[in-house]
Amino acid sequence: MMRIALTGATGFLGRHLLFEFAKQYFFQLDQLQILIFGRSHKNSSLADRIKEIFNTEFEDYLGISSAEIQEKINSFLEKNTQYVDIQLDSSFPISQNNFQKIKDLPIDHFFHLAAMPDLRNSPEADKETFQTNVVGTTNLLNLVNLLTVKEFDYVGTAYVCGKNKGLLAPDFMNLQGEFHNPYEKSKLQAEILVKEFAEKKGLTYKIFRPSVISGRLLEKELGKTNRFNVFYEIFAFLFSEKLLKTKSLSKALTEEFYLPLRAVFDSNSGINIVPVDY
Repeated sequence: MMRIALTGATGFLGRHLLFEFAKQYFFQLDQLQILIFGRSHKNSSLADRIKEIFNTEFEDYLGISSAEIQEKINSFLEKNTQYVDIQLDSSFPISQNNFQKIKDLPIDHFFHLAAMPDLRNSPEADKETFQTNVVGTTNLLNLVNLLTVKEFDYVGTAYVCGKNKGLLAPDFMNLQGEFHNPYEKSKLQAEILVKEFAEKKGLTYKIFRPSVISGRLLEKELGKTNRFNVFYEIFAFLFSEKLLKTKSLSKALTEEFYLPLRAVFDSNSGINIVPVDY
């Protein structure tokens, strides 16, 4: 039995990690158990949010569509998936009832993906990113300390390197340097917390540093994403302009529209984007 735990499962990277686990174990789903740490919304529970993601997106990822497959996945989500409500801003982030349910379960991999990716340079962003990314990670590690975890896997960002140029080693740390925004600094602080915690506890750990994450390039449908950011923002911008001019959603979706634009590009510029399914 492989048992996986993760935070951030409803996010862009988190849902794809879930899809990949389900795909890899698809013919032996009884050998996979997943503990999903997340939050319920006003109108939907954490379990309902995950089921909605699978019901609307997983068949594309798998490349096969049938009622039998849907039934198999729904059964897995019902029987082999545990949903644990978590509040990362709390010193003990889950209820005692949920803690009693999972405290004796050996966890093979615990993935921490939840984060606040606010790139603004403002006091509000500084406060929010520190609270979620640093304090939240501290609280989660306090919980992990009480569980039986074989490996802790932390997803950070390549931008913990801050304002540096040239070739940087994969484990480079910008401890005394400058950052473009509070988010970069908070992710480095969280990464250090994970490293120090794991080494003190003797826990196997991995730290991943992806750059900007975009839609798929390996799995069907190519380019698919559930959010308009990175280079998808141009399409969101164009549609918002069209909606603003037509003042009608039906017209914006059906009628042709012409908008004069001037785009400036630098042929020597680089690109720091990695597809989510890499």
